[in-house]
Amino acid sequence: HIIATTGDSYDLVRRFLYHHPEAVFVHFPIAVECRGNWGVRYVPMAYIIGRDGKVFWAGNPHTGYQKALEKALAAPAPELQDVPKKLAKHVSELYAEQYGKALRGAKKAREAGNAAFAEWMEKRVKTFHERYMFQVEAAERRGDYYLASTILKRLSAIFRGTPYEEDIKKKLSAVNKEHRKEIKLWGKYHEIIESARTAKKSAVEKALKDLNKLVKKHDGEPIADAVADIVKVLKKPWSAREAASR
Repeated sequence: HIIATTGDSYDLVRRFLYHHPEAVFVHFPIAVECRGNWGVRYVPMAYIIGRDGKVFWAGNPHTGYQKALEKALAAPAPELQDVPKKLAKHVSELYAEQYGKALRGAKKAREAGNAAFAEWMEKRVKTFHERYMFQVEAAERRGDYYLASTILKRLSAIFRGTPYEEDIKKKLSAVNKEHRKEIKLWGKYHEIIESARTAKKSAVEKALKDLNKLVKKHDGEPIADAVADIVKVLKKPWSAREAASR
C-alpha cells in the first residue's frame, strides 16, 4: 500500500507510478490522497505499508522513494517464517503469482493433514483474485476498457488452473466483444502516454499535442477526464532531486 499525506506527496506518488508502470501489478496498490498535513506542515510525506501491515518506510517522497519501494517488494512475506520448510515453496509460488501451483500445494497440504495451511493458501488466492478484479472494475468505471482487457489477459494466465480461470476467460471475452470501440480509443490513449514514458522533452511535447488532438474529438467523454489528469503529470517534469531518487 502506498499512502501519501499531502497533495504534493500525492502528485509525486502518481508520477512515480506513471514512470514505473510495473507497479500497477503490486498486490492491491493504492495511492490515497489525504488533504490534511500531518506532522510538520507543508512537508510532503509518503508511507509504504508492508505485507504485514506495518510501516516499512516513511519519508519525503523526493528522497529514496524508489529504492524503498523496490526493497519492500523484494522483502519476503511475513508468513514464510511460520511455515514448515516443506510447504514454504508453495508460499513463494503464491507471491510469485503462480496461483495454480499454489493451490495444488494447498491440496497436497490438506492431504498430508495440514488443513489450516491449505485453508490459508486458498483464502489468499481468493483475496488476490478479488483485488485484481477490483482493478478491472475500477478501469471499467473509468471507461478504460483497454486497461480492463489488458489486466484480464494477464489474469487469465496467472490464474490458470484455479477455480477462477473460467470466469476470467468469460469476462475477457465479454469485454472484448462488447467494447471494441472503447478498447481501440483507450488503446490509442495508452499508446500516446507510453511514448512519453522516457520523459524526454521532445517525446513529452509530442504526447501532449497528440493528447490534445485526441480529446478534441472526444470532448465530454470519460477519456477527456483521463487526458486532463495525465496532462498534469506530463507537464511537470522531474526535478533534479526526483530524478536522483529514481
